[in-house]
Amino acid sequence: MKPSLDSSRGMTLIEITVAMAVTFIVAGAIFATYRTQQMVHQTQRALVEMNQNIRSAVYYLSRDLRMAGADPQWGSAANPAGAGAAILIANGNQIQFQVDWNQSGVIDNPNETIRYGINANGQLGREEGNGGLQVIAENIEAIDFEYMGYSPAPPYQLITLNPGVGTNVPAALVGNIRMVRVTIVAGSGNDPDGPVMSWKRTDSRVYTNATGTREVLGAQNDNIRRTVLTSEIQLRNM
Repeated sequence: MKPSLDSSRGMTLIEITVAMAVTFIVAGAIFATYRTQQMVHQTQRALVEMNQNIRSAVYYLSRDLRMAGADPQWGSAANPAGAGAAILIANGNQIQFQVDWNQSGVIDNPNETIRYGINANGQLGREEGNGGLQVIAENIEAIDFEYMGYSPAPPYQLITLNPGVGTNVPAALVGNIRMVRVTIVAGSGNDPDGPVMSWKRTDSRVYTNATGTREVLGAQNDNIRRTVLTSEIQLRNM
């Protein structure tokens, strides 16, 4: 006589326990993989935005600074003195200058006086006249304007007119500025879920300009991503 098979027999407690354990293991592995991929995506996105941010800042600075002191009427028969366009402020962390954009022979429009500087929120701004800084780049952790001019004696090499980071050019030497070396350190900023970090990586780097002669930002010893960019801008009209 054949034994009968009870098809209604359920799973034993041991089988249920094993099935649940396998399910938890698989689910945990899937979640860990998802979380890792999410962090990689978040970090890569932040790096792209950070690099675009700092390049945008340098673009605007370079575009305007190359025109600093532009004075088309200067030396003309009608207006030999020109508009007097000049550099007004030459500080280590901000610069203000004039450009006779409309070629009128006078500085007569707010947009002909331009200032660049960083506000308290770490935003790099551009100001026309006294209109206040308009943000052009965010998450700027440090900026250094290094002003260069020619030495007064042969061989007439470019020298730094404000030797220390954050220092100003003496008023008597502002007219000698011929080039500005701008160094910007940008951070990855904050995500809605918190700061974008490079896990298992501590940023202990000391950030300097491209020549390594000026320390712009000391080691922060945190996990925030940062990048640094230096640009040398010739003042063609000074």
